[in-house]
Amino acid sequence: MTRAERESPRLSWTTATFVFWLFAAHLLAAALWIWFLPGGFPVLHVRFLANRVLPACAIVAAVAGLFALCSRRWTAVSYLLIALAATWTAAGAAGLMLFPRSRTAFFLAAMAASVLIWLNVRRVVNVAPTVDRRRGVLIGLCACLLGAMVPFTQRAEVADTRPLDLPPPKPESPTDGGQLPTYFRPAPGVEVFSAEPTLTVRAGLKIEIEPLLTFVSRSPDRFWTSLAPDAERDGPRRRLLSVRKKDPEKMSL
Repeated sequence: MTRAERESPRLSWTTATFVFWLFAAHLLAAALWIWFLPGGFPVLHVRFLANRVLPACAIVAAVAGLFALCSRRWTAVSYLLIALAATWTAAGAAGLMLFPRSRTAFFLAAMAASVLIWLNVRRVVNVAPTVDRRRGVLIGLCACLLGAMVPFTQRAEVADTRPLDLPPPKPESPTDGGQLPTYFRPAPGVEVFSAEPTLTVRAGLKIEIEPLLTFVSRSPDRFWTSLAPDAERDGPRRRLLSVRKKDPEKMSL
C-alpha cells in the first residue's frame, strides 16, 4: 500500500459492504460455474476456456478484490470494479442480441447489476489517489471484449442429422386404409399399443420399446434450455400413423 492510499479517506460503510459482497458473490458464482457447467473438453476447445479457464480467472480476481478491499488498496479495487462492470454490460447486451427468444430477464438483470457496479466505481475512484484514466479505459475495453464473447461460448451448434440432410420419410396411410387400432398384434409375440405408442416383444423375455422420438428441453435460439420459453421448450409429441409389414421378418412403423 502506498502512502497516499494509507492517508486516503475511507469508503462509506454502504459502499464497502456492497463491494465486499460483490466480490464474494463473484467468487461463489465462479465456483458454481465450474461445478455445474459441463467439462471434459480439449484444452484449446472454446467450452474448456469458457467453463474452466474463465471462471478460474474470475475466482482469482474476486480473491484479489477482497484482499485489496481489506487492505484499502483503492486503486486496485477501482480497476477490478471497472473490469466487472464492463464485462457484465457487454455480456448482457450481447446476450440480448444473440438470444432474443430466451428469457431476456436474465440478461436484463446482468445489465442492471452492471449499472449498480458503475455507480459504485465512481465512489471508489473518488477515494483512490492514483487511478490512471487511460489505464481504466483500456481495462474497460478489454473487459467489454471479453464479456461480449461469453454469450457466444454458450451457444449450441446448429443441429444436424447423421446421415446429413436426408429428407424425413413420408408417413404412409393408416393400416388397411382405415383407422389405426389402439392395440393389435402384427406378428406372433409382437404387441403394438398405438396410443402410447409402445412395442412389446415376447420371445422368452419381455421387451418394451418406445420407437418414436420426442425431443424435450429444446431451445429456440440455442441457449440454455432452462431459459427457453415454456411453450417452445418441448417438441411436438410424435404419433404412430401406420404399421406396414413388408415381409415376414420386417415391419415398418
